[in-house]
Amino acid sequence: MNGEADKLARDDGGGDAPLPDPVNSTGGFMDSKESQLREWLKEIIPFGKMVDGYCLIKWDESYLRARLFTKNYIYQLAVATLVDYLGATMVCRLARAGEDWLRGRDLPDGTFSTETWNRIKNAIISNELVRVIGQRENINSTRSPVLTG
Repeated sequence: MNGEADKLARDDGGGDAPLPDPVNSTGGFMDSKESQLREWLKEIIPFGKMVDGYCLIKWDESYLRARLFTKNYIYQLAVATLVDYLGATMVCRLARAGEDWLRGRDLPDGTFSTETWNRIKNAIISNELVRVIGQRENINSTRSPVLTG
C-alpha cells in the first residue's frame, strides 16, 4: 500500500462520527465490497467456485485482506475500509540460496473498480506464466504433449 492510502484509511475526517467496525459488520458498505471481491476472485479460482478453499479473507482495522497462494508466491489484495481503494502485493514464498529475506513487489492499485481488478488479475497471470524452453514447434504438431490426448 502507499503511504497516502494508509493515511486516508486512518483519517476519519476530523468528525465525531464513529468509525465503522468492519470486523463486526452486520451489513452495508464493506459487506458489499467483500461480496464484489469474492465475485472477482471467482474469475481466477479453479472452476469459479469455493473461494474460501483457495483464498484466505480476513478483516483488520483498516483493510479487508484476501490472500491467494501459488507454488511460488503469495498475493495479497487489500480493500480499504474508509476510502475507495483496491491494491495488491506479491511476495515470493521461496528464498534463493543465501537470501534471508523474501522478494516481493507492488502490483497495480487504484479505486475499487473492475478496471483496477482487471489490472491486478492481469499482473498475477503475467507473473505466473513461465517461459517455454526448447525448440519451437508448429502449434499444430501432433508431437506436442499439451495438445494430444
